[in-house]
Amino acid sequence: MIKLFSLLLTLLWFNSFAQDFIQLNYSVNPKKCRIVKVDDDSIYYKKWHRKDTSVHKISTGDVTKCYFEYKSGYFIENDGLKIYCTIKDFNVLESNNVSIPKKIHYKFSNDEEHIIKTKKVSEILIGQKLFERIFINYSSRLTECIIKGKLSLYKSVIKYQNPGHMENGAMVGGGYSINQDYYLKRNGSYAGKINKVFFKKDVMPYVSDCEKVYNDVKNNKYSYEGLYHLVRHYKKYCTNE
Repeated sequence: MIKLFSLLLTLLWFNSFAQDFIQLNYSVNPKKCRIVKVDDDSIYYKKWHRKDTSVHKISTGDVTKCYFEYKSGYFIENDGLKIYCTIKDFNVLESNNVSIPKKIHYKFSNDEEHIIKTKKVSEILIGQKLFERIFINYSSRLTECIIKGKLSLYKSVIKYQNPGHMENGAMVGGGYSINQDYYLKRNGSYAGKINKVFFKKDVMPYVSDCEKVYNDVKNNKYSYEGLYHLVRHYKKYCTNE
């Protein structure tokens, strides 16, 4: 719970014009509102489309999920046109995994919803989440950018449904699974997938121009789970970023 609401704090800053929801654990229907602050104990919100502008408080213990439906940001079309708007988030914030949809829903202020196909977009910023179209194995893919710079780190998440099976005349099992991959890109437009089994072999070409990080990788001081820290250290020791 603490991890969830700490995550929410980092995602509030670009949340103007958002239609937010709070799902209470004792209510079926979510509460429509505009969330203004979150901490480990409470969620502070204003009522949606009401003359009452006061800030209300609810205990996080009464909350199952928080939804930030729309966040301020932009998208860049493939022809270079940059559109500032509010964009419907790709995921529920209780899970920090993002599966890229085929269509992007967006609004201008509180205007009606518009839709653009994801394949027509080269870059999206939703709140503080950046997605860029990168080339992987000679095909392009819109991918979440975790760290952007001379050496960039990307995360690709695919959500897929498990088939399930019949048992005593009823369908059991099934549900969804998450497949998560990480990619590195240095300068050029092509990104390489980092395989957990061949971590050292896959990473070393990307840090060959950074002696400290290169030697640390060579001496097994980083692991697949530590990719984020590896890229941060590359930026710290071998760039002016």
